[in-house]
Amino acid sequence: MKFLIDIGYVFLASLLLAMIFLSFDYSFGQAFFLGSLFMPGAFALKYFIPQLSFSDRKKGVADAFFLAMAVTVLTFFLVLTTHTYVFRPSKFHEVLLNPVFTVLILGILVSGDVSLQRLYAKFSSKIPDTVSFVSDRHKVTVNAADIAYIESNDKEVYIHMSDGTLYRNKTPISQWESVLGERFIRSHRAFLVNLDCISGLDSDCLSVGMETIPVSRKYRESVSRLATLKKRC
Repeated sequence: MKFLIDIGYVFLASLLLAMIFLSFDYSFGQAFFLGSLFMPGAFALKYFIPQLSFSDRKKGVADAFFLAMAVTVLTFFLVLTTHTYVFRPSKFHEVLLNPVFTVLILGILVSGDVSLQRLYAKFSSKIPDTVSFVSDRHKVTVNAADIAYIESNDKEVYIHMSDGTLYRNKTPISQWESVLGERFIRSHRAFLVNLDCISGLDSDCLSVGMETIPVSRKYRESVSRLATLKKRC
């Protein structure tokens, strides 16, 4: 289902961009193709942005700048190549090589995709079968149901597995919450817990195996509905 949503988003985003490019005197086919050329850069941003770390602010800003430049150059390359070998050179419009325009379009595409994924997660109560992420520069794929809880220290998150394995990742905990769905509950700004791994519950804490997880006032009401949520298997 998620794959179909991703494909649908690519098609819809390319179609909306085509509506813009039609005003540049391109045919519909050319405009749609141009719109699709922005998608690789958008997906690159979506993948690499969570890997950015601002614990060292200067390095984080520099990395973000170089990432923006890299995806902009990639998009420029695709646009120029297409105009050179596919379209007539006379059709070229300089706005397509405007870095502000390109970054703005890419930013909107990424924001739209993230919003769509959050909406999908909101209406999907199932845990995805597997989750892939980068830990210590290695791609890791785990069964989502085997994640006991996720802990954030602002700079990075720790994925605690039910078998005791620990992974590190830089994806914000809010994004993990969107990906994992309703079977994971936020008990604290720094903790996201698998409902099926909770062994004990109190008003200000809960237990996951031998670990005690705090429950903050902000999330106390959500945790109080825990018994009801755990019945949704």
